[in-house]
Amino acid sequence: MIIPPRMASGELGVTCIDMLTHSDCHKIIDMHTDELNPRCDARVTSDGDNVVDIKTRHVEQWIISDTPENKWLDIKLCTLARKANEDFFHFDICGLIERPVLLKYTAPSGHYQWHTDLGHGDASNRKISIVIPLSRLGDYEGGELCFFSTGATEHPIDAGEVICFPSFIPHRVKPVTRNHRWSLVAWISGSSFR
Repeated sequence: MIIPPRMASGELGVTCIDMLTHSDCHKIIDMHTDELNPRCDARVTSDGDNVVDIKTRHVEQWIISDTPENKWLDIKLCTLARKANEDFFHFDICGLIERPVLLKYTAPSGHYQWHTDLGHGDASNRKISIVIPLSRLGDYEGGELCFFSTGATEHPIDAGEVICFPSFIPHRVKPVTRNHRWSLVAWISGSSFR
């Protein structure tokens, strides 16, 4: 006897699951000043190697360290991902294997071309991607987050909106044309898709 798996009832796509307060957004942006959260080069995978390629990805990034002061953020991200997963995705997930990353896209060239978050190594276990814009709409221009599902779509999202989506969905950040755009990204992992 075959027991069929549960079928998805809606579109397997992008959802806004919750909001962070403006105070939390500023607290996260300020994490870049803590020397325990190291700044490192933003890389992309090319021919099996991780390389710096500013034509594909041009952004400053800080890795949010696993410290007691940052534990609140880990708990918040995992709680939000669990809710998104229960409500929409129904993936087999286990939590944050990689550390969250604080990003700063600066005009005139801060961007990230079309990509997916599912890849090789640690990225091979990514199931749910989380993007949280930390800058308010109007404080910068450009930098639109775009997704490709049945076609390319732009999503104007404001500071604090917690966006969750399956890590295999193609997305990009268009070039920032004025000022800079801060955001936080994280990935919830689980056993490999099969």
